[in-house]
Amino acid sequence: MDRSRPVQCKEASLTVLVSALLITLIAAAPAKPKQNRRPPMGPAIGPGKKLIKWGLDSPNSAYIRKNIREMEEWPLDGICVDADLRKDGRAAPLANGLLFSTRRFTYEELRHIVDDLRATRFTRFTDNFLLMGMSLDPLVFRDESWGYDPEKHVEQLTSPDWFNEAEFSVAVSNWALAARICREAGLKGFMMDVEQWNAPQPWNYRFLKAHSAGDFPSFEECVKKWRQRGRELMTAVCKEFPNITIINYQGSQQLAYDSLNWSGDPDPNLPPLANASYGLVSPFLDGMLEGMPDHSGATLVDGGPLYHATLDRRFKDYRAVSYRRSLQRSAVPLAFRKHTRLAFATWIDGRGWGTYPWSQTPPYYDNQFTPAELEHSLYYALLNADKYAWLWNEKAVFFPKAGKAQVLFGPNATVNDDYRRALANAKKLHRMDFKRDDRGALSEPLPPKASEQPGYGDEETFGPLDKRYEFLFDLPKKWRFCADTEGLGVYPNPFAQVTWELNGWNWKNWDLIETDDYFENHGYRFNGHAWYRCEFEVPASLSGKPIFLVFGGITLHPEYGAGVYVNGGRQGTRVEDLPSAFKGAIWDITALAKPGQKNVVIVRLLNYSGPGGLYKKVRLATRRTL
Repeated sequence: MDRSRPVQCKEASLTVLVSALLITLIAAAPAKPKQNRRPPMGPAIGPGKKLIKWGLDSPNSAYIRKNIREMEEWPLDGICVDADLRKDGRAAPLANGLLFSTRRFTYEELRHIVDDLRATRFTRFTDNFLLMGMSLDPLVFRDESWGYDPEKHVEQLTSPDWFNEAEFSVAVSNWALAARICREAGLKGFMMDVEQWNAPQPWNYRFLKAHSAGDFPSFEECVKKWRQRGRELMTAVCKEFPNITIINYQGSQQLAYDSLNWSGDPDPNLPPLANASYGLVSPFLDGMLEGMPDHSGATLVDGGPLYHATLDRRFKDYRAVSYRRSLQRSAVPLAFRKHTRLAFATWIDGRGWGTYPWSQTPPYYDNQFTPAELEHSLYYALLNADKYAWLWNEKAVFFPKAGKAQVLFGPNATVNDDYRRALANAKKLHRMDFKRDDRGALSEPLPPKASEQPGYGDEETFGPLDKRYEFLFDLPKKWRFCADTEGLGVYPNPFAQVTWELNGWNWKNWDLIETDDYFENHGYRFNGHAWYRCEFEVPASLSGKPIFLVFGGITLHPEYGAGVYVNGGRQGTRVEDLPSAFKGAIWDITALAKPGQKNVVIVRLLNYSGPGGLYKKVRLATRRTL
């Protein structure tokens, strides 16, 4: 008889019994607390990435020569130098005037920049740039107290005719001179500002045509000429400075297409880009790329103006979408790939141009960035840039008694040590899952209900408009809503077309909210952008008639106002504000509405403090026939 099998069965049974007992004991034992996983960390920023600064306190070369020791206490890799002319003990800023003027500047007039910077012992600031603007300001020669006599110390400048060879040759000469100054002074190149705050607005075809004394060339002719001029200018620049770097802070070719929405109603008789405020930027930049010899190290940098971004994905999205679109827009893609690179910008005090205060005391919730937010913004900017990240500042002064800041904001530096440390830490290891701090919004008391405040009623709100507007019906009370603290839906800037789809947004995932009260009272306590979406029918009887959306209560940012987008990317036109105790406004959507069909309206609001949202009825209206 084989006695081994029963023994094995007993051993097996015993093993099973012991195993079961162990499992029971383990299950009965108190569970160990799960250890928190470490947050994902990004790499340290290497020495090849550079952080530079440009702002209203940008110094001229004399200031740098005198104050470089104190200036280099700031943890920066470079600064922007304000070019200037000097005469009779006075200096005139030249940033807006040198590049596009019929005045031929000479080397002797600018030689002091070379002398000052050669005599300056730079140790930290290795990557410095000369400020060059496209706008045309008069030369105002001021003394050290910022005083001047308008009759004696102001020199008016005029802009060249781009179709006049003799006049434009002066611009070519001035660009070459600026390049020479950069090379001899040890600067990396230009910080180029293509913004057109005043005449002559060289990128705005409709403006140029409207202000022309005679027949103005077609848009197609201008495209060819602007590309030719860009090529001529860069050819001259590269002869003087073959390895020059030019940072175009407003971006690249995509800027022209972003500006399609800035110029009001388009002229249907013109090509699309002819209606864009910056429509001629794209061919000009293409010409600049063509003017860079293949063998040169010349570089044109997209400045990546993501002033308010905090999330890493914002910077990644810009490269994946806007920068890629610039390549697709370019008529010279091979030159673009060879000579174009990407930088990113952060605006330290960018709550609006002088609209909001700059706080120097914790918790800093009134500022655009807390120190921690600024540190992460700069880290993500450097991480995703090819080489440069740059910081723009206005009220947050770094260099006292330098530039316009000394007059606008006083002589004392207004960036404290908390923000200094943020700059110093920007290149260290950082978390990749950082989120903006909403404690500022949470610290604000909830506002009283809008409906409980005087003047909320329909009669007080809409009654004063009855004689001029015929109200047809109220839009639905419930809208889709999205709290956008990071501004993902206004990528890359708040004036461009609505672009939330670029970030994978889907309005079907948005919450439902009622438009009868501030969004804070509906449980959304945050500062930043808010989006509302609604569908409604426009009666077919309104075909050919003016059509308006009347918002009884709406948050209007002092700089940006609000965006009302109907049936796509274009905005309606804000025609007037309501004469009531509450902030309401009327938008003309005549050109965008589709009578007899379903229409979609999306509203973008920007709210940094106080109650916000759509908090009263929204009505569809037409004008009464007088």
